[in-house]
Amino acid sequence: MVEYEGYIRKKWGNQEMNKIKVLEILYKHHFIVEKSEVFLNNHEEFIHCINTDNQISLIIKEYHQHDLLNVDDDVMKVRTILRENNINIWNSYFLVLLASGEVSAAIDSKIYSIERRPQGLRKYVIISENDLYRIPFIENREVDDVSLNFAANFDEVLKTDDLETKVFWNG
Repeated sequence: MVEYEGYIRKKWGNQEMNKIKVLEILYKHHFIVEKSEVFLNNHEEFIHCINTDNQISLIIKEYHQHDLLNVDDDVMKVRTILRENNINIWNSYFLVLLASGEVSAAIDSKIYSIERRPQGLRKYVIISENDLYRIPFIENREVDDVSLNFAANFDEVLKTDDLETKVFWNG
């Protein structure tokens, strides 16, 4: 079991996610919490966020390991609510936020099957911050700013005093 926990930490990191962290990251990507009151169905805790620039909706619900069997039912409820409120279902994503400390060997295969099932809405299981960056329209800006600035990196190589570089460029 310790070996699997090491694998999990390597795969998802030590950054356990909670609703607050997810909402903070989404806010940086121009998502705001809006119309969540229409999702208050039988005291279920759905959070609805929307990016008004591109009209993408995210519905977030936190699950414990034993609740993962209810994801499909929840997705269908949410899809119905979206349609009743004229929110575009084709631009809507359902985020399954796994409660902290609940990652285990049994969950790994469930995650894959949850995300691949075509019923309802597109789904993403969120365990760590890195999982948010798998969503196509959310990018890790910290990585982009530093490592993907090719022009600056190339200029840095050209300005180096490294003998090997000088020999390469001067022949």
